[in-house]
Amino acid sequence: LFIGSNITATIKNSTLLAIHKLARIQITSINSPTTTGMHSIDYYISGKITAPTETTQEHYTEKLANLEDSGLCFRYAIAEPPSGVKPIRSSWGATDQTTIFISGANFYKIIPEMRETWAKILAKVPNSILVLYPFNPNWTNSYRFAPFIKQMRSVLKRHGIDSKRLVVIKALPS
Repeated sequence: LFIGSNITATIKNSTLLAIHKLARIQITSINSPTTTGMHSIDYYISGKITAPTETTQEHYTEKLANLEDSGLCFRYAIAEPPSGVKPIRSSWGATDQTTIFISGANFYKIIPEMRETWAKILAKVPNSILVLYPFNPNWTNSYRFAPFIKQMRSVLKRHGIDSKRLVVIKALPS
């Protein structure tokens, strides 16, 4: 059984299923960015450049099954599909003179120190905004939107920053 989703980021249905030995051999790959730590997973497919067996195997509960090179293979479309979203400055309340800071850091990686740092940057750069898109559905679909936005606004308020200078974009369907 090949488990083709990230089962290491958060607990979701696929993670719970992976814990149980559903097949004689269970395999995951680089879509889980590190070892699962699960004894129910037999193999982890990676690459010799990404995870050299001789120096990396001891850090994995799974047996490394390495491909030649990196193990990261992408097949890009010949023609890029048209974007479904065309963000414009005015949709965020920004002008041509506004400095826009943008981050795609995942929700779980936006720790209090990062929030404080962003607030300090916004306080030092007048006529700037912060645009975040932290809710990537590839990690989980159980984000706590309202508490996150409330916490961000609270940090900004402590630094005297108008909450209108924060733009949070929810994930788009893919």
